[in-house]
Amino acid sequence: MNDPVVLDLLYGALLTASTVAAPILLASLAVGLTTALLQAATQLQENVISFVPKITVVVGTLALSGHWMLAKLVDYGTLVIRSMAELGAVQGAG
Repeated sequence: MNDPVVLDLLYGALLTASTVAAPILLASLAVGLTTALLQAATQLQENVISFVPKITVVVGTLALSGHWMLAKLVDYGTLVIRSMAELGAVQGAG
């Protein structure tokens, strides 16, 4: 197998995964930090207070950016399938 092609596909997979996960993780991090600060200021240590806003923001982020995330994943999947087909055609001919 052609090592540079495989390494490029691996790099693309890591980049795509981090790009797709970033909006959800950053939104959850921001809400978690804000909630933690509010809990520390008010001395309310209830788990539901931090869970409900996080799950709400994650669902909202998925609703708003889900189409973009799916498009990124489909584009990368198409790239992988095309690369594997080209690699197979080159190795089959040679």
